[in-house]
Amino acid sequence: MLAAVLALDYTGALILLPLTYYSYRAYRVSGLGIFFNLFLGFALLSSGTFCHGLSLTLAALGPRHALARLVAASSLASLAAETAAYLLIALGYTRASRAAAPALLLLANWPSPLGTLFGVADLILLAYIVLNALAVYSATRDRSTLLPLLGFSTLLASQCLRLAALAAPRLALASRLLYFLGLLSLLYLAVEVSREG
Repeated sequence: MLAAVLALDYTGALILLPLTYYSYRAYRVSGLGIFFNLFLGFALLSSGTFCHGLSLTLAALGPRHALARLVAASSLASLAAETAAYLLIALGYTRASRAAAPALLLLANWPSPLGTLFGVADLILLAYIVLNALAVYSATRDRSTLLPLLGFSTLLASQCLRLAALAAPRLALASRLLYFLGLLSLLYLAVEVSREG
């Protein structure tokens, strides 16, 4: 089980690294602030995912008693980075869609109450991002604004499954696969925008 979690963490970090780079390039080419927020958000997601995988790797090599504490601490740190990343992206969409409603922050991993709170916060932030991405797409009807809507909708579905996996652990893998699919669609968008320049 640990090997699967490590593989998922490192795969996520490998997808997020080029996504971070191409989001920055897309910002440089287009000058759109939303891409700068995507760059910052994906940089946080990438570092949080990589550090979580690295701490699990180090814990697996160390004494057993330290494993539980290290895994719990790295999970909470990774979730805090994830929530901060989604907040940055939500703020970028707030500016892009000119939405007046503030992002709701209930404060969110799993199995601790604080972790669940971070998970709920991520769910709310992703729902907010999807609604604003929908507003941007509805206003422009531009095909280039459809990919972020689809990508973040996939991340929202992933987060719903992630929360449901608390009660039905078999959903965790499906959640992770949807997460990667959402990241890949956003990576495609960032690469396409950066090529236009």
